[in-house]
Amino acid sequence: VAESQPNWLTNTTWMDVDVRLKDATSAPKSNSAYQALNRAREDVGRTRNDPVPTHLRNPVTGLMRSEGYGRGYRYAHDYPGHFAAMENLPERLRGRRYYEPTEEGFERGVGERLRRWWGERKAAEGTSDG
Repeated sequence: VAESQPNWLTNTTWMDVDVRLKDATSAPKSNSAYQALNRAREDVGRTRNDPVPTHLRNPVTGLMRSEGYGRGYRYAHDYPGHFAAMENLPERLRGRRYYEPTEEGFERGVGERLRRWWGERKAAEGTSDG
């Protein structure tokens, strides 16, 4: 999206950004994706000072490596389907789900894929949350 319109971010409103991000990542005219963006924005506002999970931090120094930065990170492209199940939200948001696809149109397939990916993770961990 951004490549097709190089100045789109500097010449647009947040509403336009929401719509473009949603359309680029989901089904066109998806209310589910729009609602997910709104929920995520609310959580960012409430938790903006929460620490980034340690496994997502870049260990650029020996001290950072010794503190566990990057440990446990799973690079999605190294896994089947380019999906690596891991919790990437701050502690207070663990288990939070933002995008809830409907059973309509394109979203039906997205929902099936998400259930398959996360269902496999739950089965491997022996849990029922996620």
